[in-house]
Amino acid sequence: MKFTFPPESRPLDGYTIKRAIHRGGFGEVYYAVSDSGREVALKLLQHNTEVELRGVQQCLNLSHPNLVTIFNVQQDGDGDHWIVMEFVPGDTLDAVIRRYPQGMPLELIRKWVNGVVAGGTYLHQRGIVHRDLKPGNIFSDGETIKIGDIGLSKFITHSRRSAQTQSVGTVYYMAPEVAKGRYGKEVDVYALGVMIYEMLTGSLPFDGESTGEILMKHLSEPPDLTRLPPRLQRVIGRALEKDPTRRFDSLESFGTAFEAALLGRDEPQPVPAANRPIEVTFADMSTDSAGARTSANPPRQKPADSLTGLLPSARGWMFIVAAGVLAASQVHSGSGLEFVIPPVLFAAGGAYLWLLFLQNAPFAGMRDLASRVLSSRDAVRRDSVLPPRERAKRRIVGQYLGAAALTVPLVGLLTLGLIGIAPQTTMERLTGSTELDLAMAAFVVATSTLLSWTILLIPALYRLHYGEEPKRRLPYALGGLGLGVLVSLLAEYLMIHTPAARGVFERIGDHPLSGTSDMPSALGFIVFTTLLLCLRDWRQQTLPVRAKRFSISKVLGTIIVAWLITAIFSFPQSLAVICAALTSITVQLCSPWYERRRRGAL
Repeated sequence: MKFTFPPESRPLDGYTIKRAIHRGGFGEVYYAVSDSGREVALKLLQHNTEVELRGVQQCLNLSHPNLVTIFNVQQDGDGDHWIVMEFVPGDTLDAVIRRYPQGMPLELIRKWVNGVVAGGTYLHQRGIVHRDLKPGNIFSDGETIKIGDIGLSKFITHSRRSAQTQSVGTVYYMAPEVAKGRYGKEVDVYALGVMIYEMLTGSLPFDGESTGEILMKHLSEPPDLTRLPPRLQRVIGRALEKDPTRRFDSLESFGTAFEAALLGRDEPQPVPAANRPIEVTFADMSTDSAGARTSANPPRQKPADSLTGLLPSARGWMFIVAAGVLAASQVHSGSGLEFVIPPVLFAAGGAYLWLLFLQNAPFAGMRDLASRVLSSRDAVRRDSVLPPRERAKRRIVGQYLGAAALTVPLVGLLTLGLIGIAPQTTMERLTGSTELDLAMAAFVVATSTLLSWTILLIPALYRLHYGEEPKRRLPYALGGLGLGVLVSLLAEYLMIHTPAARGVFERIGDHPLSGTSDMPSALGFIVFTTLLLCLRDWRQQTLPVRAKRFSISKVLGTIIVAWLITAIFSFPQSLAVICAALTSITVQLCSPWYERRRRGAL
């Protein structure tokens, strides 16, 4: 690892660098000696300098035995900023944990925990949340434990492991609510709980191959508390609760409870963080291997917060206004664009109708019930206990299967509303006749539902067998191939009729894309469903961690893809556009969702 400055260099007036110590997300750290003989640590800020300086300046006057003291912030001749800090010659907690791969002695753990609790409580009492407590930031100065990196924003943090995050903190010790932009003092309680777990076992409660996988485990997977001493399981389990209101309300209360459990005394009852009842659903709780009830998922949003992730952005409102203007100018012009407008406008109305009437109604219990059934113990062998990774996998699969169950009432509601808003126009576009055709309505509902099921079940099956989302589109293409055969059989059974379709290609080889009875051939259905599932990136609409629960722009993108397919390969445009719009709306609203912080946001 090459550093900017060699030993004996003097980039900052009054200090001589003796050796390099560390390189992290903020810059470089050097051991240096002042001209008066004081040993210090110099941090050269190289990234996000303005943000880092604002955080450090509020900590210049802090003084506590369990905090690394910040002496000054200076600027060198090149305009670079340096933080002059206390030099701690001892080991980091990270190095100590590595020396004990099977877990540290309890008395040694007690010393480190007491130091972190004392220093962290001092910060909290002054309104400062550290936000990046981790073993690499905790130092030993003889018998004194010191917390370092105080005030730095941790825009990108370094870890001895590969996974990092561009949010605040290091992903291995990051509380679930950080993904939603919440940074109360409970995030430090959660981080300390992870560190104690690591000190006790030598391994992390949540690990994985990528940042996204680790983050998902923090959001949905309960820690395996059976690896901990029985007397500590309850205390550490509470510190690692997904819901911050169920954790200890301070580091001090956590430290007191940990000390009592460690010494075999009764744990004092902490004061609740909020004097209000907590709404608990089936999906919030799971049973760990010891039989205890632990929080599994972030609690389902209450009705007061149910608009989160659904309100359009400024760009979304621009799409809505533009679609309305286009509808007003084109619906009677016969230009051929009017068949696109109803699904676009209905996308917005249907989304909010679903939110207000179904999202918090008993229908949502289907998803919770499926999640609980699949995440519980083996129903056949009651004496078998599933490992935590398997339980978490089944829980996520259960959420997807529950989402698939919700698609049926939602697609039916959206189709009923679409036909009710403009029955003659909709039927004319779908069948060529203004009369109500129940067979066509049933076909639209069935096709959109089957498309939604395919899109939701593919990631569920992949997670069940491989433990991750599919990274390629081949599974979706294969799903579309089989779905096309099924849909063609359904169309033949219902004997639907559609207007004549015209595209660049009306046949593939000797096989026509349109049949002789005013409906697509089996090959036509197969081509459309395969291309729709393959060309559209459906993962962005179903990933549990995504920016918004519902995006109108994604619905519009799906409509455009469907329209382009029908322009190239002969297939009824109105049928394709309406089914694509209904599918996009449905999979977004029904799939599990946890809010994702935007990259670079503080």
